[in-house]
Amino acid sequence: MIDNFYKFLEKKKNDIKNELNNITTDVSKMMNQLSCKNNIYVIQNII
Repeated sequence: MIDNFYKFLEKKKNDIKNELNNITTDVSKMMNQLSCKNNIYVIQNII
């Protein structure tokens, strides 16, 4: 009974960790896109 509960908690913990990793990756991609767009904008203004 308790053993199953710990397994359940462990799985939940891993699910949450995976979800956080996904969110971090998504945010990182968005930041990179913003950075690229910003650089293009700056270059256009210089030209």
